[in-house]
Amino acid sequence: MTLDRWWLTQRKKADELLRSGRFPLLATLSGDEVADADGLFEYGLARHLDGFATLIDR
Repeated sequence: MTLDRWWLTQRKKADELLRSGRFPLLATLSGDEVADADGLFEYGLARHLDGFATLIDR
């Protein structure tokens, strides 16, 4: 499977999930709002690590 085909498959799965109604807030976002995917990933990772640090401190 080529990388392009893999991305197309993932996109179809994501579209199905967003149309399912299970993620209403996420479904309101457009593709334009995720222009900086690396920055978004780094922000999310930092928040996860902050949460883990809190659990470890307890």
